[in-house]
Amino acid sequence: MQTIDVILIAICFVICLIVFTILLIEFFKISRNVKYEIVCFVADKGSGKTTLACALADLFHRKYEPSVRQQLKPFIDYASKNGFPNIELPKDTLVFADTECFTSLDDKHRDAFVKSYDCNISKFRLPTDHNHKLIDYYPYGSYMIFDEIANKAMSRDFANFSKNLTAMLNLTRKFSYNISFIWPDYMGTDKIIRNSCHIIRLVRGCELLQDKKGNNIGMRWWFVDYSGPDRIENFQKGEIPQTPYRPFRMFKEDRKPIEKFYFEYKGDIGNLCATKREELYMLNHFKKWSLRKQRNYRPNRKDVKDFVKENPPFGDNLADIVDNRSVAEKRKRLEKGVSESEV
Repeated sequence: MQTIDVILIAICFVICLIVFTILLIEFFKISRNVKYEIVCFVADKGSGKTTLACALADLFHRKYEPSVRQQLKPFIDYASKNGFPNIELPKDTLVFADTECFTSLDDKHRDAFVKSYDCNISKFRLPTDHNHKLIDYYPYGSYMIFDEIANKAMSRDFANFSKNLTAMLNLTRKFSYNISFIWPDYMGTDKIIRNSCHIIRLVRGCELLQDKKGNNIGMRWWFVDYSGPDRIENFQKGEIPQTPYRPFRMFKEDRKPIEKFYFEYKGDIGNLCATKREELYMLNHFKKWSLRKQRNYRPNRKDVKDFVKENPPFGDNLADIVDNRSVAEKRKRLEKGVSESEV
């Protein structure tokens, strides 16, 4: 090999090393970026919406929460020295939920968990002279989950929504809030909630990740994100691109109007949340599963079948236990009966 060949190879190696370093820096730079937005999770009962939301809360807690704390520290320090001495961030987690949600302590201690704080959508509003004693004050940078929001904000129940609450939903980015709303039917909740969501996340399916012995070692979800000014229209049309599902990354800068993602959680889903009813409904969809480490209970196949039979999610008839209609089919039926103007 001639000297010139060695030099060319060395130059190519250095160039590749520089490019790799730049890409690596950009990757970590992107992963640390945090956007503050409202996301709604929509899917049939038992599709894993709540578990997915809790899995993403776990990801936020481990990967993004340190960045949030660093970003907010100058503001917290300034406020504490200028008339607000009690302002501070919780030391263990910034995750709030109205369902039991657990987050991993950190990447090195995945079996050590931190329970989320309780939150209440009815107390989520700007303070006034009259209501300040009734409001829950969630700290800046919080990641909040409101499960089954349609039960707390029905589309025809406007008593829950004052101008004060509407203003608060519009100012979530000012307070550095990330909010997850969860409900089966997008049209079934108040229009104020629907319009405030930056992303409509349609969960299309999930599967258990199992080892060779059949033990559950994690979960994988597939979902479609609708964003941008046409997000509601695209969602109602059921627009889904033919592109393959891509690995999910939170807080993307280059977000497209419609994108398909998959997300994997490695660990026992029983340690994500303590929503027994929802998990039993979800497990009913799988032919084979086994749960090893359970935080609150250890169901078996008979437990699942008995529970779903005694508590049918869609009606009293056994035939209604498993509803095979797609979200799109239900949406078409709803649109025939109730128009957007009526809601």
